Amino acid sequence: MIAFLHTSQAHITRFSELSNNHHLGFEVQHYVNEELLKTALANGKVDEDAFIRQIEIIRNAGIEKIICTCSTLGSVCDKNGVLRIDRPVVEYMVGKYSKIGMVYSTTSTKFVSQELIKDCAKDIGKKVTIESIDCTGCWPDFEKGDKMTYYQGIKERTLKYMHSVDVIFLAQASMENVRGLLENESVEVLTSPEIGVRTLLQGHNN
Repeated sequence: MIAFLHTSQAHITRFSELSNNHHLGFEVQHYVNEELLKTALANGKVDEDAFIRQIEIIRNAGIEKIICTCSTLGSVCDKNGVLRIDRPVVEYMVGKYSKIGMVYSTTSTKFVSQELIKDCAKDIGKKVTIESIDCTGCWPDFEKGDKMTYYQGIKERTLKYMHSVDVIFLAQASMENVRGLLENESVEVLTSPEIGVRTLLQGHNN
């Protein structure tokens, strides 16, 4: 059995779909803790104690393999043995590209994702540059549930950088559908959900 930890109810449907697409005969559970992200946005840092309490709840249910779909929580995931949905795509990306356009819509994600990119590049002895693409003005639309406006706003902002980088990285799972809006561009656009689920579920036989 594995569990996904989300910070928005909006992610359950998509990650259930992805899990079914890569079904390997094991049960999947979904847990949602919206307060973890709300606190990080409000205070500028993750409440690690609250995160650990949530992880203990999941592990007490007999689940050892936990995948967190919130990029903001990445650093506390690494410290507490929780898998990150964004690590597989970043490992792929830094292996292939050198100039990365990193799109983010929450400031809390920006620094965590930058560090992940740098760490993955360091692991393979490669130097990369990161062009940060600030879409924080779009986040209120996601919070209101106006997803199409959220996606469109990110698309318009990202297009301004499209031809000055080697790849576009949509650093948050909430941005996944923006990829379809950019599919006619010549630069590869990467997101974490599909690659993350496919990679992290491989070899899980419990």
